[in-house]
Amino acid sequence: MAYGTFKTIEEVARTFDIAVGERTSFIAQKEMDVSECLFVMIAENISDSLSFVNETTICERIDFAQGWAQALAEMVASSLSGATTCYAVVTTEKTWEFGKLEQNLFTVDPVSISAADNLQKMFNVLNCLFEVVAKLE
Repeated sequence: MAYGTFKTIEEVARTFDIAVGERTSFIAQKEMDVSECLFVMIAENISDSLSFVNETTICERIDFAQGWAQALAEMVASSLSGATTCYAVVTTEKTWEFGKLEQNLFTVDPVSISAADNLQKMFNVLNCLFEVVAKLE
């Protein structure tokens, strides 16, 4: 099955019998120590529209709804391969959102984060999320 063809969350949910929950907070932060040199380099790259690290460059979808449809389809594919909890990030040029699929329930955290506005917060959230995922297995 081609998981990249879904256009809406509802389409994915119907196809795979997934419940779509209300936006529920599950993202936390864990302080991440980043060297000042690396932090400055990343901050500069984020503000540079030609940089490969720029949020615009790495994002294929400007539309969160379609981005979440694709992310949910990929989380379903992972769950069909045995993953019990799946996390995903959808980003536009300005903001990042975090979602989770667990026990056939899909939720999106209500907090959107911008690395351009608060890079340290983005590091802290990703650090915490990677720690949670590392404990899953």
